[in-house]
Amino acid sequence: MSKAESLSRMDWTVAATVALGATGVDGVRVEALARQLKTSKGSFYWHFRDRADLLDALLTLWEDEGTEQVIAAAAHLPTPAARLDAVLEEAVQFDVHGAEVSAVEGAIRAWAGQDEATAARVRLIDARRVDYLRDELQLAGHAPDVAQRRAEGLYLALLGYYAAHRYASPTATGDALAVLLRLAVD
Repeated sequence: MSKAESLSRMDWTVAATVALGATGVDGVRVEALARQLKTSKGSFYWHFRDRADLLDALLTLWEDEGTEQVIAAAAHLPTPAARLDAVLEEAVQFDVHGAEVSAVEGAIRAWAGQDEATAARVRLIDARRVDYLRDELQLAGHAPDVAQRRAEGLYLALLGYYAAHRYASPTATGDALAVLLRLAVD
């Protein structure tokens, strides 16, 4: 088996995600990733058409692992409050294959500020996340309009947590988010 075949599409996508969190989208370069993975650029082209294909895979990984899998992992819990607690805990502790979630979230949002196609995709993910929060808050007994406003507030607080956590602010603790969540649910 050649080195190109031994590395998977996921290996490249994970390496790209880690690079994104560390250096931003401009740091996600095929040559640099190949050096990091100790392989040739040919291995990259074994799995991807081009850099855009890799960046698309990176966003898909972020969406799947940072949204859908987090939501699915809490689905078995018996109450909306328990599910929201579990989702919040995972959201603040989650790492993306070794890249801290706050770094990846910040880098993706910075990238979205430079690229409309990425921005459109990020807006869809943001909407999915807010819709989940809203639905759980409605199941907890809140009217749809109240649940929507609280979901948006919680999500914006989480994004603020990610931003503050990137520069190690002492206010960036999951405790503050847990208090906000409790207020939103009650």
